[in-house]
Amino acid sequence: MAARLGLRKRFAEARFSNYKRVLAQNPQTPENFVYVLRGLGLPDSGHRYWKSRGVALKDQRASFYPEDFVREEIALLRDPRRTFSSSLVARLDARHASGVLGVSEPLDHVLSARLAGLVLDFSGVPENADILHVAWPTDSGTEHNAARTDAYLQRHSGKVKSPANMLRQRVKSTYNELFFGGHQAMGVNAVYCLEGQEEYGRQLQVHAGNILGRAVPLLVLRPTSEYASVQAWDADWPTRLKAIQRHDREFGLY
Repeated sequence: MAARLGLRKRFAEARFSNYKRVLAQNPQTPENFVYVLRGLGLPDSGHRYWKSRGVALKDQRASFYPEDFVREEIALLRDPRRTFSSSLVARLDARHASGVLGVSEPLDHVLSARLAGLVLDFSGVPENADILHVAWPTDSGTEHNAARTDAYLQRHSGKVKSPANMLRQRVKSTYNELFFGGHQAMGVNAVYCLEGQEEYGRQLQVHAGNILGRAVPLLVLRPTSEYASVQAWDADWPTRLKAIQRHDREFGLY
């Protein structure tokens, strides 16, 4: 037990309060920002949603998000019995990086597990809320699978890296991953999509506005990647996976 507590202390560089302070200083301009993104799978998320309800795909516009799917995702954020994954992204010049994160170099890390989704709002969540379970600078590999997520959290809960370490890209072209517990005060600031995925972003914007009863901004983000296309990024997964595994072994995740 003592060894496990020591391990938790070693990894717990930051708690939720540190992330909330960083987000509170968000410049929120097109070229200087920091956000936590909850990516929503597309377009097959809609496929799974309709299939689970016994509706043939040919009867639906399979490339579109169902509004009820988005409603369930927003409800998930506020359910204290549930846990969800997200990614910390930022694009900050040296001046803003110093002011927001206390680092001297500019940061440009805009990668998410999904090409569109929700921009999370933690402003109503108390700083002492114990909702941040894992924050690690590489992909967890759980792929929104409940059984994999439960196993990952049981093994790694308490391993929380600081916001600055989450954004310093040690493994090129991989997103970081944070696991939060739901909180009734969790909100949605906006929806986002990566450049080239505006059709999906506009769908989410309409659905989120209907669900929340207010206008919801759409943020179109330019991703950080040396790859020219999503297809090229996917094709290079074996190379990136090896880099992730090397990183996680080196820094003691496994």
